[in-house]
Amino acid sequence: IITERHFHNTLRGRTRLFETATQGLKRLLEYGIRTEIRATISSNPESMKQVDCLDNLSKQYGIKARIRTVKPTGNAVVNKAAIIYPTLAYWRFFDHIREVATKNPLIDLDEVFKYDQEPGWLSALSLALDCGAGTRSAFVDAEGNFLPCGFIKWKFPPENLLSDKSNLLKLWQ
Repeated sequence: IITERHFHNTLRGRTRLFETATQGLKRLLEYGIRTEIRATISSNPESMKQVDCLDNLSKQYGIKARIRTVKPTGNAVVNKAAIIYPTLAYWRFFDHIREVATKNPLIDLDEVFKYDQEPGWLSALSLALDCGAGTRSAFVDAEGNFLPCGFIKWKFPPENLLSDKSNLLKLWQ
């Protein structure tokens, strides 16, 4: 798990953030608050290697892990985080993540991983191209900062949910 911690902390530019996040997760579970792990995998080979860590965390805490891929929209195309032209390494990752999800019922995969397994796969594939930031999902960091998207946080001023004046429902609306 050292590598996964290192990747998590390096990606976010903070030391001990992985440990802080897992401590927060434990506290939420202790208080009976339903929670899940959400992860977005980018085209970075190190990012693709995180699937096993997510699988282990899901099993360790007995919670769902939603695994998505960076969608080919906006800045994700410009900074090459999105997978636009699948390589052999991507297809190996694709097969591996589907195998992991088959063995762990707590893993919830992006629609793109199911395109050939479900009726209406074309609509599932088109839905997979929408990231949902700010409409179906949001980002809350380990310090309680609420943002519509964790990848473009410099574009939005964060609101801290731990302060007395913040209200999640108001922020979401």
